[in-house]
Amino acid sequence: IIDFDLREAIDNIMDLFAAQAHSKGLELAAYIPPDVPTNLRGDPGRVRQIVNNLVGNAVKFTNQGEVVVKVSLISGSDKQVSLRFEVRDTGIGIELDGQKRLFEAFSQADSSTTRRYGGTGLGLAISKRLVQLMNGEIGVHSVPSQGSTFWFTAQFELPHNATKQVNSKDLRGLHVLIVDDNATNREILTHYCHLWKLRSECAASGEEALRLLRFTATDDPFELAILDMQMPKMDGLMLARAIKEDPLTKNVQLMMLTSLGHHLDPEELKGAGIESCVLKPVQQARLLERLTEVLSGSMSKWAETVKASGKLPRVPTASRLPVNILVAEDNRINQMVALGLLQKLGYAADLACNGVEVLVAMKKTPYDIIFMDCQMPELDGYETTRRIRAEQRVHVPRIIAMTANAIRGEEERCLEAGMDDYLSKPVRIDELRSTLDRWLPASARHSTAAS
Repeated sequence: IIDFDLREAIDNIMDLFAAQAHSKGLELAAYIPPDVPTNLRGDPGRVRQIVNNLVGNAVKFTNQGEVVVKVSLISGSDKQVSLRFEVRDTGIGIELDGQKRLFEAFSQADSSTTRRYGGTGLGLAISKRLVQLMNGEIGVHSVPSQGSTFWFTAQFELPHNATKQVNSKDLRGLHVLIVDDNATNREILTHYCHLWKLRSECAASGEEALRLLRFTATDDPFELAILDMQMPKMDGLMLARAIKEDPLTKNVQLMMLTSLGHHLDPEELKGAGIESCVLKPVQQARLLERLTEVLSGSMSKWAETVKASGKLPRVPTASRLPVNILVAEDNRINQMVALGLLQKLGYAADLACNGVEVLVAMKKTPYDIIFMDCQMPELDGYETTRRIRAEQRVHVPRIIAMTANAIRGEEERCLEAGMDDYLSKPVRIDELRSTLDRWLPASARHSTAAS
């Protein structure tokens, strides 16, 4: 009985069967919801042995479709948890009479199974004994020709050390398009995006992806698209080239999902605009690492400019009248989104990463409007606003709160601090336009409407 990481244990099993699943054209996936503790105390070797046996059988008896592993929380306390493991396949299935004999030693569903697939029939009997030692149960639900779901429950202690948290702060608000013809993969990737506070949408084909990308290009463009390589009609490479050739979508960053054993030429990927590849089955930690790398690379030019000039860059303006706007936001993705939306409306803006930078910037530039994030390091938006209002005799600039705290009383708190209006994240371009129309000078409002 030792401390172990459940996610790591499951990921290792997925990697073990990845090549075999790919050789049969199967999708292999695993998902552990956020509410399931992954730092456990138990016997990781026996857990791997049981899951390994169930996944191995599922891959063996499945000729097309998918094999999916899912772990869910049954119950828990401060000291222990009870978990349910499921391995679902779309394989040959098992007759009801055969299901009754499955967990007996040296038994399989029928004699033809042994002749065709081999094996001794010991694996499930051993798994049943191990599950019982973990204070759990094991069972199966199956329909002939439709597939099977093998499941087992087990109890684990919780270690005293704190659970490790993935650092996804810099990804919050990122607008992501998931493109995969497999519904299970789309569901798992959507869960990851939700966990990391990303805004995600899905497409089941290349054609649908292009329609979505073009439809949102003007008002709320996708910053990143995650493309599956193996899709019918239009595969990931074909879709990537189509995205990069379209002036409306060419700025979207691209990541590719591909199965082990599918060789992709680095030069071909680069030529198609692919910035990173992730092997399937997709591991949560691996995907987060690649996302962070891609986004860090996209911001390298910004970092170089800041380092050279000592100040944050100003977005090139398309506005015809001088309007000074400041965006106070510490999250890099949210900075890019806000500046991009303002630029689409014809405005440039300066950036500040915290309240201290806001106060310094105001000494240099007479801003007409400040979009103020409420949660910033060093000096938050509330206190920054109070200091601005304490120093200003005239109620200028107009300060617009930008906050993800969609809770009762938040708007009142912003107004009490001296802010003029309130925008909830994620900020939408129509809401931003309406806010600018309300608070900018009349001449500037005319410019916004004209553009």
